[in-house]
Amino acid sequence: MTLFVISLVLLAASLQASSIYLDHKIGNFGDSILTIRSNPEGKCDEQSERELSILLDVVKNSQTQLECDGFLYRGQKSFVGLMFSDGHLDIIHIMKTESDHEELKDILITEYDKPSFSSDQVDYFLSEGISLRTKPHEISFVSKRVRKQFVDYMRSLSL
Repeated sequence: MTLFVISLVLLAASLQASSIYLDHKIGNFGDSILTIRSNPEGKCDEQSERELSILLDVVKNSQTQLECDGFLYRGQKSFVGLMFSDGHLDIIHIMKTESDHEELKDILITEYDKPSFSSDQVDYFLSEGISLRTKPHEISFVSKRVRKQFVDYMRSLSL
């Protein structure tokens, strides 16, 4: 019985550590572009903003991308693209994960079981809104309100 309890405690600690190791510390989905713009400030080597063509169904007026180069994620300087729908955060893309792709995939599978959708280019965990791509190498975090549309996009990459 004691061994079982110890095993459960170790498993819980491992899962919590995995979750923390995926944390981007950028902000929360739905946060305004003004709030998010100040979060990575000082954590990026460079920051810029650009308007995008409307890509997401939830957008009524504008879609903007805040780009952050040199953001520290998992010990590596990375390029981050933050997509905003009408000024609110919906998607976080963190590039340059090729060196730890397999480790990230193992963490995601351990934490969330097998992907909802998988191909040679992407593993997508729909319930968590996390994708891990190989072309380009990136991990993406997706808000609840665009997850269904995002999985359709992920599937289209494999056609």
